Amino acid sequence: MLLQRSRFCFLCILRDFHDRRDADGLTGILAALAVGTVGYVIVFGAWLPDPSTGHLPAEAHIGPVSWPLALAGLAFGVGMALSGSCISAHLYRLGEGPVRAPFALAGTLGGFILGYLSWEWLYLRAISEAPVIWLPNYLGAMAGHLPCNWLCWRPCSWHWYGSFRPPRPNHPPGP
Repeated sequence: MLLQRSRFCFLCILRDFHDRRDADGLTGILAALAVGTVGYVIVFGAWLPDPSTGHLPAEAHIGPVSWPLALAGLAFGVGMALSGSCISAHLYRLGEGPVRAPFALAGTLGGFILGYLSWEWLYLRAISEAPVIWLPNYLGAMAGHLPCNWLCWRPCSWHWYGSFRPPRPNHPPGP
């Protein structure tokens, strides 16, 4: 219900920014990333204060990086662009009756089936030997992420929110 009422969809937010120059949703995503990074630093900093030891956090779900990851990201992005929205938006719109939603969900199911059928081949040939990259191993202590995040995302939010925010409609004063 929350997704339906808020119309929260990353593709829709980016489309609003691109088409209407409305940066409100993008600013919300940046705020969520900033808060999430602080939480990440606090939680993983308590578990693993020195990431240079070479040990990965047990519950972090850090996966290997290889060409199947890039291919999957490309397929996901193309699917979202073709369907016009993300999976969660199609699910909540399904009850509203759009024609595109059932076909998009069928395509999603087909993608899951293809991924399941190709997983063993991809895992044995590309994923099992791929490197596992965890940025704190390269950037240093966990506290180094906060300034890095702030230096990276804050200028973007200033630029998006200040430069592209559409003017609010001016309504004449009521009677």
